[in-house]
Amino acid sequence: MKRQTNSEPPDTNKIGVLKSWARRPLLVEPTSSALAGSSTFQADRARRAFTFARILSCLLFCLTSANVAFGQSYVSYVSSAGNDGNPCKLDAPCRTVNRALATAGVGGTVMLTDAGPYDAFVISRSASVIAAPKTAPQILAQNNDFPAIRVALPAGEAAYLEDLIVNTVKPGGFGILWASPSTGLPSRVFSMKNCVVSGFSTGLQAWRGGNLVVDTCTFSNCAEGITLAGNSEAEQLNATIQYTVVRSMRTVGINCGGFSDVGIHGCQVSMCDLGIVAAVLFFGYGPHPHAYVTVLTSSIYKNRRGITTLYEAPPYAEIIRLGNNMIFNNSYSGSAGGCDLGGNSVFGNGNFDGTPDYFFSTGRAPSCPF
Repeated sequence: MKRQTNSEPPDTNKIGVLKSWARRPLLVEPTSSALAGSSTFQADRARRAFTFARILSCLLFCLTSANVAFGQSYVSYVSSAGNDGNPCKLDAPCRTVNRALATAGVGGTVMLTDAGPYDAFVISRSASVIAAPKTAPQILAQNNDFPAIRVALPAGEAAYLEDLIVNTVKPGGFGILWASPSTGLPSRVFSMKNCVVSGFSTGLQAWRGGNLVVDTCTFSNCAEGITLAGNSEAEQLNATIQYTVVRSMRTVGINCGGFSDVGIHGCQVSMCDLGIVAAVLFFGYGPHPHAYVTVLTSSIYKNRRGITTLYEAPPYAEIIRLGNNMIFNNSYSGSAGGCDLGGNSVFGNGNFDGTPDYFFSTGRAPSCPF
């Protein structure tokens, strides 16, 4: 898996960090000619392009709105040797991220200038929290009562994290909690890049609808890695997870709940009880409860179960579409519950769930409904 890094100094012009990041391509298309040439894949490609374009458009809209509506935003600086009585300037930094966020204003940037550690914080308006080059700052949750990072945005706003290490003093609780209040159509955006999250009950928990991007991150040694499920599964949640490592989870690596549309690309999911799961819980909520997951060019290996759908949902409510993946050495089963976009390599898995892996390995796997 190719890891993308950003070694360039961050753009400190208003919210330029977010804007410059948003212009980068979200996905690199698979190169398999067999996969790319199929009509099923072409239809899926168009659907994914629309979904990801919607996320990106929402991100740019949020950033532009914040700049126009709220005027000037600033860069605030934080240091482990700082003081919250300071003005949060480079030569007089704050001590806490919460203080720096308040100083930076809506759409501002908070830069962490050393390794810390830093206390937990809350992002309640558009902002980016990033590390200065080569600092690897640690955000440390002191107890399990509060997440290390809580993101609760109004509609039409965006938050961005980059190059942070998120950890906890005592195992448990949430690493990052997406808990933005519901205000009609979810148009909020949360993005994180080059972050490391470990030691929590749940690394990233999305409780509300909106648009999420997880890019080139690592989640490890939690009970659950990434859990995506809107409130009562009645709020649409769109997510892109790319170039990310999810490993050593006691239960689920990536859990996609009802009303979620999730694209997973170029990821590694390993050493979890369940690797990637689509699970609709509340069938009675909303007009079209579903969990649609597309997994492309990823490696799912050494889990108990690699790919699975868990519940007796209505037809086509839980769909995991698989294209050009390596699914191998999962002890119980590899591809149970998945449908085939082509180009998958499935081998060395247990046969607990019967014949799905055999069908994939012999070219007779179920085709995807869309």
